[in-house]
Amino acid sequence: MNFLHSPRHRFLSPFTLFTQRRWKKPTVSAQTRLEDRVRDPHFDKLMTHLKRLYHVLEIHQLMSTRKRAPFVSLTLMSRWRNILGLNVPVGSFLHKYPHVFHVFVHPFRKNTCCRVTKKMIELILLEGVVVRQQEMEAVKRVKKLLMMSVSGSLRLHALRMIRRELGLPEDFRDSILGKFSGDFKLVGLEVVELVDWDAELGLAEVEKWREREYTEKWLSEFEIKFAFPIGFPTGFKIERGFRERLKNWQRLSYTKPYERKEVVRVRTCGGIERYEKRAVAILHELLSLTVEKMVEVDQLAHFRRDLGIEVNVRELLLRHPGIFYISTKGKTLTVFLREAYRKGGLIEPNPMYEARRNMLNLVLLGCRKTRTLLAGDEAKEESNVVVCEVNEEGERQGDWQEMEAVKRVKKLLMMSVSGSLRLHALRMIRRELGLPEDFRDSILGKFSGDFKLVGLEVVELVDWDAELGLAEVEKWREREYTEKWLSEFEIKFAFPIGFPTGFKIERGFRERLKNWQRLSYTKPYERKEVVRVRTCGGIERYEKRAVAILHELLSLTVEKMVEVDQLAHFRRDLGIEVNVRELLLRHPGIFYISTKGKTLTVFLREAYRKGGLIEPNPMYEARRNMLNLVLLGCRKTRTLLAGDEAKEESNVVVCEVNEEGERQGDWVIPFLENCEESRCIGVLLSMLHECRLWLCG
Repeated sequence: MNFLHSPRHRFLSPFTLFTQRRWKKPTVSAQTRLEDRVRDPHFDKLMTHLKRLYHVLEIHQLMSTRKRAPFVSLTLMSRWRNILGLNVPVGSFLHKYPHVFHVFVHPFRKNTCCRVTKKMIELILLEGVVVRQQEMEAVKRVKKLLMMSVSGSLRLHALRMIRRELGLPEDFRDSILGKFSGDFKLVGLEVVELVDWDAELGLAEVEKWREREYTEKWLSEFEIKFAFPIGFPTGFKIERGFRERLKNWQRLSYTKPYERKEVVRVRTCGGIERYEKRAVAILHELLSLTVEKMVEVDQLAHFRRDLGIEVNVRELLLRHPGIFYISTKGKTLTVFLREAYRKGGLIEPNPMYEARRNMLNLVLLGCRKTRTLLAGDEAKEESNVVVCEVNEEGERQGDWQEMEAVKRVKKLLMMSVSGSLRLHALRMIRRELGLPEDFRDSILGKFSGDFKLVGLEVVELVDWDAELGLAEVEKWREREYTEKWLSEFEIKFAFPIGFPTGFKIERGFRERLKNWQRLSYTKPYERKEVVRVRTCGGIERYEKRAVAILHELLSLTVEKMVEVDQLAHFRRDLGIEVNVRELLLRHPGIFYISTKGKTLTVFLREAYRKGGLIEPNPMYEARRNMLNLVLLGCRKTRTLLAGDEAKEESNVVVCEVNEEGERQGDWVIPFLENCEESRCIGVLLSMLHECRLWLCG
């Protein structure tokens, strides 16, 4: 058989017989990197939620252009579907968010109309108020952008593209650039220049991070001098040689964003890598200047020429997944600064971010609790119906739980570095501190002689109270010194230690613990001494002060416990510049971290014995009663329903108080006996009697 006509070579010809067939190497581009990257569910979920909020704000913007009435008919709104880019009809979208849009039938025209709810309008107006209050922060952001630019100037078109991301008002050309003529100079209609260089602003956010890492973790200056914070998502595949390349890249020097001394030559050794690293630093700083640490990728293209980024921005971002994350959930690609987020939220929120987050939370409510919210929230003013305890003479006892809450907040402010705290942090541990829901008005606003509200989200201490400047651990030391006659040298800086059963004591542990107990430190309410980390024992003293602050914070809580994630909101205000969870785990004799629950919870070990507080307070007892009722399960159900006989006549009075504080028409709930209903009501009376102190608070 002819060789060329054999079945094996029937597709060959004399021209292709000796041609070598090669497989093409797969193309690696920005698009393939985008498709093959490891997805981060936290960022993608956040972007999906923000997409809904953006649709809501666009609808509000379109509705606000209609000057005839505060509502728009659904017939007209149905034409906006293509403008908004919705995948569902506009009517269906509106019905998904009853807390944001109120759909109703017009009383005269009998057509279906829609208007934005009062609560959503209040939140939108609140954002505008915060933007005006954060005017100086906006000035700093624009100045830092101009300082990063090559020629010290920017086009207004580029600023207008990221106006919302930078927290600028709509009329920023007049209200910011025109108002602060000493800082900015308008050249023509579309260019702004920097008037004078501000050396105080010439420090990038990543350099502040390096300084913290260098002082706290004692890292080598060679390793940290040009490094960036890196954090890869779960499931990120580390290939062979990747760690070595990353290590070399972290050490590579580059011209920093605010430096103009050195010109990078691309043709020199490592020139292209240094050039790209400078571009990474510029993008990192630009994202750090934004309110939400995120921006659309397409908007960054408008800054390429002004900031000297002569590379493909999207490809550069995808080459550094440990620093940036690009989400495809939305109309366009959005880049996040990975280090600024934790579990879908900013680690260090700002007032503008919180105002927008409140809008997002209202949108995400969906159809939940619709009737309650549509009926309107109850008035925030203090109710004139009071449940109080009355003594034998008929006089009402003071609400001492309120004063206890005031003391707790004052002690927290006295511990803070600047004498101020963010309301967001207090709101996170409101229940732990025993504060009411409206503590901003009922506690901070009421006691204006003790607290001062600065803006919307900051509270300051008016005057230092020396009587409160004694930590709980110092009271314990005084008791130990007087009762057990311990040496002052041993007890002066010691903490109560108690290890659990089965704790393994290693060799040398007792000696190290003894030395740590004797180590002096700056106490939580002291401001005389500044701890120098580089001095002998400086890092140990610094950590011991952090332990003392966390110990005092837990002592101020009602149940001597708090979630570990909530402590992170106090790090900056209380000056705890260490890893909180790691610090708690290093001291198992003082703290205990439980993993039973949604998040980690830390307990103050000395305050508990056999699962209960050693010194319970009324609020703890009220919550404990609720817990005991839950833990009953199905046991003794009939007995509880029948109710125990009432023990004594209750002295709890429900009274109405007028503006002058006088009680109007006191009436006492009569003691019922010898009737069938008394058994059920007796249970309620006994529970009310046990919880009266908590209700007074």
